[in-house]
Amino acid sequence: MPNTLIDTLLHGPSSPLTKYQCSCMPLAMGMMAGLSAAQAGASIYGQFQAQKQFNATEESRRQQNEIAIEENRRRATYDYLNSVRLEQTQQAQEEASVAQKSYDVQHEATRSIATGDASAAERGVAGRSVEQIAQDFEFAANEETGRIQQNQRQANAQHTENIRSMGNEWSNHVSSIKPYIPQPAKPVDFFGPVFQAGAQTLATDVAISRASPTANTLTNWLSAPAVVNPLVPAKKKAYGT
Repeated sequence: MPNTLIDTLLHGPSSPLTKYQCSCMPLAMGMMAGLSAAQAGASIYGQFQAQKQFNATEESRRQQNEIAIEENRRRATYDYLNSVRLEQTQQAQEEASVAQKSYDVQHEATRSIATGDASAAERGVAGRSVEQIAQDFEFAANEETGRIQQNQRQANAQHTENIRSMGNEWSNHVSSIKPYIPQPAKPVDFFGPVFQAGAQTLATDVAISRASPTANTLTNWLSAPAVVNPLVPAKKKAYGT
């Protein structure tokens, strides 16, 4: 009895026993399908690795951004506190100077009034004129002191506005670096590689079948004419059919 299995593998669907001895996928088709499946698996694994690397890169960027935000906040806070300190120091110096000037003005007025009273007493002068002169000195002193203090109040208001502007500048500086939002990784495509592998296997099978009509391929196997297996008795037809 001839080796019909070898005949099937060597001659494909041209063998008269192919249809009833090879009920499974031909060997060549199985090899191509296995290779395509391996390629699909490698593609999916590569996508997993790429996704893992992408997520790691995004996390690294997020951490670096957090460090930059902290450093930016630290520098902005240092500059703000230093600027406020200098502004407040200048205001304190101005207020001390105003206090000294006000004291000097009042002291000079008091000394002038006392000198005038002494001079008037030596000359025997008294009355309304001496009091008027003293009042004029006192009025001038108070007016000068009030002007100095008013100027300082305006300066203090400007200092307060400067400090408020420093706070706004600090806020803008701190918010200049925005938090980094990691981008989502591309999802793994499971079906694409599988469908592509199937399409490649089918295309290869069709190409081989066209080049060699006797090749052991699925296309040739499916397109071969049906051959009755002489070893299997034919089914009897039902009565009346």
